[in-house]
Amino acid sequence: QGSSSKANPRRTHTHNSLTHSHTHTHTQSPRCTGEPRAGISLTAMDNSKEPSQNPAPDPPLTSDALGTATSIPGMSIDGVASDLDAALPPPLDCKPARVSPPGKLEVDGGRDLPADGSGAWERVKLFEGSAGVPESIKEYKPINPHPRVGLLSRATFSWLTGMVKLGYKRNAENSNLEATDLWQVEKTLQSDEVSTRFQALWEEEKKQPKPSVSRALWRLIRWRCFLSVLFELLRLVGSFVNPLVVREIIVYVQNRDQDLNRGLILVFLLWVGAILVGFGKSHSMHLVMSAGSMVKCAINSAAYDKALLLSNAARQRKTVGEIVNIMSADADKIYMNFFSFNSSWSSPLQLVISLYLLYVQVENATWTGVGSLLLSFVALAFIFMRIARLERLRLKHSDIRVKLMNEMVQGIKIIKFMGWEDPILAAVQRARDGEIPYVKSIAYTKAVMVAFVLGTSIFSGFVTFATYIGLYPLRGLDPANVFTAVALLNLLRFPLMSVPQFVAAVASSRISLDRFQRLLEEEENAPIVAGDQGEVAEGQPMVRISGGTFAWERDRSKEEREKERDDKTAKADKLDQEAASMLKGSSVASSEGAAKKQEEARSLRKEASDAMLPWAPTLKGVNLDIKRGEFVIIIGKVGSGKSSLLSAILGEIETIQGSVARWGSLSYVAQTPWIRNETVKHNILFGRPYDPERYKIAVNASCLGPDIAQLPAGSETEIGERGVNLSGGQKARIQLARALYCASDVYVLDDPLSAVDTHVSAKLMEGCLCGVLERTTRVLVTHQVQYLSRADRVIVMEEGRVADVGTPEEIMQRRDMSALAQHKAAEEEGGAEGG
Repeated sequence: QGSSSKANPRRTHTHNSLTHSHTHTHTQSPRCTGEPRAGISLTAMDNSKEPSQNPAPDPPLTSDALGTATSIPGMSIDGVASDLDAALPPPLDCKPARVSPPGKLEVDGGRDLPADGSGAWERVKLFEGSAGVPESIKEYKPINPHPRVGLLSRATFSWLTGMVKLGYKRNAENSNLEATDLWQVEKTLQSDEVSTRFQALWEEEKKQPKPSVSRALWRLIRWRCFLSVLFELLRLVGSFVNPLVVREIIVYVQNRDQDLNRGLILVFLLWVGAILVGFGKSHSMHLVMSAGSMVKCAINSAAYDKALLLSNAARQRKTVGEIVNIMSADADKIYMNFFSFNSSWSSPLQLVISLYLLYVQVENATWTGVGSLLLSFVALAFIFMRIARLERLRLKHSDIRVKLMNEMVQGIKIIKFMGWEDPILAAVQRARDGEIPYVKSIAYTKAVMVAFVLGTSIFSGFVTFATYIGLYPLRGLDPANVFTAVALLNLLRFPLMSVPQFVAAVASSRISLDRFQRLLEEEENAPIVAGDQGEVAEGQPMVRISGGTFAWERDRSKEEREKERDDKTAKADKLDQEAASMLKGSSVASSEGAAKKQEEARSLRKEASDAMLPWAPTLKGVNLDIKRGEFVIIIGKVGSGKSSLLSAILGEIETIQGSVARWGSLSYVAQTPWIRNETVKHNILFGRPYDPERYKIAVNASCLGPDIAQLPAGSETEIGERGVNLSGGQKARIQLARALYCASDVYVLDDPLSAVDTHVSAKLMEGCLCGVLERTTRVLVTHQVQYLSRADRVIVMEEGRVADVGTPEEIMQRRDMSALAQHKAAEEEGGAEGG
């Protein structure tokens, strides 16, 4: 899919593209040289020219904009001087490739390079890595000032003043803040930083006897939480300072003969209490919510990475919907519950202190006041239940309305053709009419609830003081005690109301974290061994499979495995007996026949040993080295294991035995194209920064130029859901262009040529696989045997085994290609879509 993986302590890969930040040089594939071919010539870059810092916007890509190379019959590098040979660099987000000798690969609109490598014309840069990205395409965002501001600015949040002023200015201009106005996320909160730290903590946690994802997440955010606790304590102190100081102020006013300085000090303390409440609450919430954001980010990134690494058995247990729910619903739930982090411990403490201080003021009347608050909360619970019941009824009618709206949108063309607008609108209106009464009832009930909540403090105060007068009629009501008691009753309301919510929040978070931990503990495919950083020497492998046995499933019962083992063992014993009897003969033919039977018996015994595994092996005994710059074609009948071998290289299949090692970045072109509901351009870029020249080369090499020129808006044409408005060949070539734009070191292609017409596949072979990608390592699965001569090596797959490996000439001498040719002809008769 053209996505890439950057520095990560774990191996990472995606479905359509795998990219690692290993770099190396490439060699020229000997099979793709030969006679010069017409088309774009690849030249060495003139490094004296710097890219423009402020290039003009690119016009829509048309056939004219693509130049003479839109109908690429091939790409030749034969005119390039040997001292200017260079490798394709890695993707934009990887380190630049090491090139020896220095130089860059370029294209010059189809003109040939002079034999001496000179030329004064303006050249077009091809894949240049991150250094070649124009500044204009880099997203500009102001640097976040928070990590660099002083203590006073942090304490007062004055570092936000500039953003507030900008928002006020934009509002005065009848506009809004743009995404580019917002600051960059500070480094400690950036997703890659948080993800890397959590992965390291989780790897440490997995070494414990009972690993806990909660413990790993706590270690990620604990210092922010500790600081937030300190600020919450300040808020708690400030909240109790106010009622106590108010009492002293009232006493001071009642006793007019007291010192003025005492009154000023009390007023100052009242101000300090308010400052402590605001200061403590704002900073504790800021720290807690940043910690919640880190937890949500860690959960999302870890769940996403895990989804890419799950074994096939684990994928059967964990559905896509369950993983998406963990990344969305569960992560959001945990994030929202962080609002209650400090309240979970401060509310019980606030409740105890408030009850004690209230008892000091009104003694036994405290309990009637608290009882009235509890009764009001019971009444509120019934109101909540009514709202929930009304909401469920409303949602039933809402679901009907939304379903009708979806059907209307999906069938809008038929509705317009048939003139069904009025009946459809009437049906939607009926559904809406059934929903409106419940909307009104919910609104009225919420209004009653708000009034009830506002009146709770008045009611509890009335009950408290009425009880106090009844219990202590001779004391009367002192103003200082009354105001203090009212303030303390208000402080009691929130803890009493929120404690049940905290319990529910903790329970829901616990459930979500358990689901997340179960996902992280699911088994993974065996790791792909990453090669050493740096250059890969000439002749060294880019992909190595050693003694590999791979399987898609592992669900066979023990009885089934034992039966298969016994059957194969019995057949092997019979073959050994036949071989022994044949060896008694003296003829050469008997000896050769006995040797064959003994070989078959050994193979059956190996299969009998494999049969006891819980997996049913798909690939068996694979040993393979694919060297730097080599072009390897894999052939075989349907079901022989060709695509499974590619999956083994990608790490997408269960490794039972052996190992897989890989060097450099890798892009994968799947047999079934994956197309987003986006523009052609964004389907090719796949989130990478736009480099116009790199984009042009990718489009040309994929033979997409004429197709794009025919689209209404060129590259900006919107592609429908799953590429509904494209042919199969166009979708396959967009996917190929996406992989080319990645500029990877290794390309794994699962039969992309079968989706296009014969003449288009020839152009792709010449201009892409043996053109632009000539210096890269390529692994191609195909049924089109006419292209075998272009490969450096051919691998023949039979029944999950590598049956033969050799040069095209050797394979054609040893193998009958007619069966594969007939298979290809049958596929073409089946209607392969054209380009």
